[in-house]
Order: sequence, then structure tokens, then C-alpha cells
Amino acid sequence: MSKIPPVLLSTFRQNPVLIMLVLILAALKFFMFPLIEWQSDLVKSNAALENRLFKANHVVDNLESNAQRRATLETILRIKQDILLPQQEEPQFKLEYQQQIESLFNTNKISVTSFQWRPSESLTALGVKKFTAEVRLTGRTLDGLRVINLIETSTKFQIDEFNLDIANHDGLKLGFISGTMILSTYMEVVDE
Repeated sequence: MSKIPPVLLSTFRQNPVLIMLVLILAALKFFMFPLIEWQSDLVKSNAALENRLFKANHVVDNLESNAQRRATLETILRIKQDILLPQQEEPQFKLEYQQQIESLFNTNKISVTSFQWRPSESLTALGVKKFTAEVRLTGRTLDGLRVINLIETSTKFQIDEFNLDIANHDGLKLGFISGTMILSTYMEVVDE
């Protein structure tokens, strides 16, 4: 243990306030500063927990509207899946769907005299590509009506326009049709 110099010892005896000040500063350094740091960490931790609680309460408070939004999104997704065709290579897509459409017409006794794809349109804002085909056809009117119904209800194609001439009809017979149908469909485009 080192000895306290006599000059310093006499100064402390004359000024007891100095001794008290040194003791207070030592207490602050070893006891108060760690306590203040601990309190600061506790305040930060409480703020983070309060933020998590706010977010959890927000989710719970909006549970009903979140469920409605989810139902709406699921409906939109189901509609999208019902309308859009999956992405595939354009030549393969055109060949496959041309055969499918021609088969639908032939199965229902409608002759396809011409099938021609128009240039596809990219609708990049919607993430889809529109394909349009022009189909020239002939057959019985009743069969033509059946084909129109089947296209609209059981395929992902829609009839944009049609121009049909009806011939040889009388009061009891519907006759025959010949004309043009413009069919279109949409393909989902993931990235192009």
C-alpha cells in the first residue's frame, strides 16, 4: 500500500469536502454509470417490444378486413388461372391450340377452311400476351351454334367477333353457315 504524501493528507484534513467529492465521483463511476446504461438498454428493449405489440394488435384489429382481402385475392387468382394459359414457347403453343380448335370444330361437324394466327400482342403492364386467330368455317347452322357455345364455355378462348352468312334456311330448317370467327386467348408471361 502506498503512502499518502503529507501535503495531500493535510489538504484533505483541511478540506473534508474534497474527500467527499472524491468518494462521490468514485461512486458515480462504479455504481451510477452502469445503472444508467442498464436503464437505457431497458428503455430500448421496451420500445422494441412495444413496436412488436403494436404490429400484433394491428394484425388482430384488422383480422376481418385481412380475411376479406385474402378472399378477394384468392378469387382474382382463381379467375386468372381460369382465363390465362400457362407460359410456353410460341410455336409450340400455336400448333397445339390450332389443332385443339380445329378438332373442336371437326368433332362438331364444322369444316375449317382456313386457320390463321395474327401477330401476338404483348400486354407487358398486365404480364400477358394476347394471341388472336382468324378461323374461316362452313357447316350446318345448328352445329355452328353448338361450336360457339363450346368455345365460350369450355375453352380458354373467347370469340372477339364473327361474321356468318346463313344460307338455305326456311321455316323448319336452319340451313348452313359460312363465315369468319376471330378467336383470342391470353398467355401468362413471367419474364420476357
